[in-house]
Amino acid sequence: MQRTPFLLEKYRSYLTKLSLLAGEKHSVIKGEPAKKMISEQKIKEAFSAIKDVVSAFDFDTADAIIEELDSFEIPYDFLETFTNVKKAVRDVDASGVLELLGEIN
Repeated sequence: MQRTPFLLEKYRSYLTKLSLLAGEKHSVIKGEPAKKMISEQKIKEAFSAIKDVVSAFDFDTADAIIEELDSFEIPYDFLETFTNVKKAVRDVDASGVLELLGEIN
């Protein structure tokens, strides 16, 4: 039984996980160009805009904002919130989005 493909796959998975701890850009490892880091102020403005449009049940606009944010590197402090908001918007979960963004100023 040849274990090389399995071991290579396992090795590559560690490369991605460990690069995040070392502060390296995940996209650089994948061979993609590095994304520009979005400022804290801009992401807060985007979150506020998402909150406003989701309050009006405009999920198309929320999707467009999420898509725009995906073109940037998200600061670590906002990454978990962004990931959860992105999932809630995809699931058309207005109450989930509003709850997640309720604490963002």
